[in-house]
Amino acid sequence: CGRGIAWPMAMQLFETQRPSLVTHNALLSAFAEGSQWQLALQVFKSLLQKKMTPTVVTLNSMLHALCRGSHHLAAQRLLGRMPSYSLTADLYSYTTVMSACTSVSCWETTCELLCNMISAEIDPDIYSINNMIGALANTPKWKEALHMFSNMENFRLAPDFVTHSVILAGRIQAMVQEEQLDTAASSRV
Repeated sequence: CGRGIAWPMAMQLFETQRPSLVTHNALLSAFAEGSQWQLALQVFKSLLQKKMTPTVVTLNSMLHALCRGSHHLAAQRLLGRMPSYSLTADLYSYTTVMSACTSVSCWETTCELLCNMISAEIDPDIYSINNMIGALANTPKWKEALHMFSNMENFRLAPDFVTHSVILAGRIQAMVQEEQLDTAASSRV
């Protein structure tokens, strides 16, 4: 029931159930999958008003909804507020927000999130490393993306198809940009 277009059915089912944290979490997840961040926010506020204590699952569903709705700044704020709910962000929390930041070219934030994750003693997975490489590959910091790619074994990870695709696409873009700069510089001479 929690996938994409099934959120209206999840909402109908929710209305027939006794309110609980489990039903709220299920509805949040359905709204996140359906990119219905506004509805997810209403459910989250309702949960808090009913004095229910959110769990990591609750906040991860809310993070997912915000990120699917292109609200990476709100997701970053919620991630930072997790300790105020006596919760600790997990790998999914960080990777969700990193992915949203990467998609809007916020490589500095993606890097900061990876550093925070490592500081929290959460081992990065292939998704978080691919996000970091992707964030750097399309910027003037593309050499750092190559460095991270070369050192993936430090995280006990092996590059996958996505890793290779991201690094190749970033390098091609960097070469095109360098060529354009060279052309512009030679036309001035």
